[in-house]
Amino acid sequence: FYGITGASKGLTVDGGFQLSTNDATGLASLSVTGASTLAANVTSTGTQSYDGTTTLSSGDRTLTASTVTLNAVTGGSNALTVTGNLDLDGAVSGVTNMSVSGTSNIGSNVTTTGTQNYQGATTLSGGDRTLQGSTITMAAVTGTGSHDLTVTGNLDLDGAVTDVVELDITGTSNLGANITTTGTQTYTGATTLSDVNTLTTTNSNITFSDTVNSDGTARNLTINAGTGTTQFAGIVGGSSGVGDIDITGALDLNAAITNAASLSVSGTSNIGANVTTTGTQGYSGTTTLSGGDRTLQGSTVT
Repeated sequence: FYGITGASKGLTVDGGFQLSTNDATGLASLSVTGASTLAANVTSTGTQSYDGTTTLSSGDRTLTASTVTLNAVTGGSNALTVTGNLDLDGAVSGVTNMSVSGTSNIGSNVTTTGTQNYQGATTLSGGDRTLQGSTITMAAVTGTGSHDLTVTGNLDLDGAVTDVVELDITGTSNLGANITTTGTQTYTGATTLSDVNTLTTTNSNITFSDTVNSDGTARNLTINAGTGTTQFAGIVGGSSGVGDIDITGALDLNAAITNAASLSVSGTSNIGANVTTTGTQGYSGTTTLSGGDRTLQGSTVT
């Protein structure tokens, strides 16, 4: 096809589909049973379904529909924009940037050389999921209670994460909402708190391998790890002070807390660096000093 004018009719292609030169517009719906090569954009008022592998060619591509169902995507070093909801059933690779304006059902891994932007709620389905890109922006995530989420790159989180098993971020994390997992949470790069955050696990560890700072406003950090341990391996509050740090569980502190409003730990504490707060510090369990002499500076230390 060298362009399609749909006249508000649906189109079913039983086999392969190649769209060249001009856009497909005015369709009610589009269904393709075979492989698709898209060298132009596709717009429909209803659904679009691509059962075979979809290859993007000759530039960035926009698919506009109520819901776009994709089995797999080969990007050809082009960007993909979905204006509508996305139902992804196969891997995405070779795409530069990917953006979805509606909800996303992620049933396979997504790899981009640039950014990924999921503006609606994202559901992980069919297994553990890896999103690999420069920066992954997510409005909200649900793991349906049985799937891990790995972000290979930076994370910009603007909505809550729920029902995920394990969460692993290899790059930096901008945390603008609460996160609940049954398993561990690992933040390898620098973490920025851009809202008041509650991080919850089911008796599993939470690890910050790099610095933790607020975004310029002192944000509170509440951690509910049960019998798990929260580990800080980078300086907390070094460049932008944090608010109250309230930890349910144990604390393993390997780098200084230099600027926090207060600190409260319900379990045991391994203090391997100095702690400075403007307010109180409370250590309810046994406290062990490790690695050298330690200074705890606050209004009252209990």
